[in-house]
Amino acid sequence: MLAGKLRPRPEPAARKALQHAIAMNLRIERLVDEKDTVVFRASGRIDADHLDMLRGLLEQEKGKVAIDCREVTLVSREAIRFLAGSEAQGVELTNCANYIREWIARERRGKQRS
Repeated sequence: MLAGKLRPRPEPAARKALQHAIAMNLRIERLVDEKDTVVFRASGRIDADHLDMLRGLLEQEKGKVAIDCREVTLVSREAIRFLAGSEAQGVELTNCANYIREWIARERRGKQRS
């Protein structure tokens, strides 16, 4: 859980990508907390069309990264797989709705059986 106050601090190269909402379904805001964790606050729906952009944003960061899902309203199966994989690689997922957490857990269990 990320505590404390977040402050916007977009990097120049990422500014355009962060301000651009793909198909007006997803908005991403880049924030940095007091521990210098970069937090991508997502709002709206995340589907397969957004994953390349999200992957690119995560790859640009060198330190600790988190995705805040508090305002995420809907996710596709591809997005769930992406979030699960990101978390497995060290990205912290915060404020996920119960259905997102449960779906991620089901996807992981399904992979373990395969």
